[in-house]
Amino acid sequence: MHNQVNEEDAPNTIAIYVIIIISLLTLIVTFYGLSEYRAWITMKRETEINQMPFKVREAREQAVAPNLKIINQKLNEAKQGDFKGL
Repeated sequence: MHNQVNEEDAPNTIAIYVIIIISLLTLIVTFYGLSEYRAWITMKRETEINQMPFKVREAREQAVAPNLKIINQKLNEAKQGDFKGL
């Protein structure tokens, strides 16, 4: 065998810095993405909650619409003098 003296390994500091920067950027992008997703989910939930009373009110109006039509027709007949009662 040869009497070879190995030189000390010098760490590649540029590669280490690049890996650290990539890791930090990945963490930052991940947390930013999660915060945006949370904001989107919260906005979507609030929109659904705010629209629920409107949906309920609209359903009630549609259910009562035939009765209101009859009442309006009878009121118009009463104005004209042809009122036959309800």
